[in-house]
Amino acid sequence: MRALHKLVLFLVLAAAPAAHACPICLDTSSAGPESSQRALRRSIAVLLAPTLFFMGLVGVVVYRHHAPGDND
Repeated sequence: MRALHKLVLFLVLAAAPAAHACPICLDTSSAGPESSQRALRRSIAVLLAPTLFFMGLVGVVVYRHHAPGDND
């Protein structure tokens, strides 16, 4: 379980430097025409879908291979 906590902490800290780009992207996209706003929303969904699929796949594999009573 300690390894899981370390992994979660690493992922949270690794994402922090990229968090500043969200407000900049929002301001830039809201100043543009409707077609560019729509394209940005669509591109976010296109990039998010495979990521969520593979994260879910890894979760299923880990869940299925987890031995009962294994509390590491």
